[in-house]
Amino acid sequence: MSSKSQAQKVKRELTALLDRADQTCQRLIALLARLDASTGEELGACFFSDGSCEQLTEGTCQAVGGISWRAGEPCPRAEPESTDRRQEEQV
Repeated sequence: MSSKSQAQKVKRELTALLDRADQTCQRLIALLARLDASTGEELGACFFSDGSCEQLTEGTCQAVGGISWRAGEPCPRAEPESTDRRQEEQV
């Protein structure tokens, strides 16, 4: 196996591992959000560097790497993709 094809294989494996780790982190944050909601503590919009947002307490937001927290505010709703955009992606 050439060094170039071996490097490509390693890159694919690392990318797959990172994807699984990201999915695991997203699930953990969602579980923390459910736990926070049950504690009665003040929730707010916790924003992450990837643009995502979860309703968390300030402490949990900081602990999981949130970049900003807005007390009592809901997370903004994601705007649905237009039909035209989805059709372009299918082509």
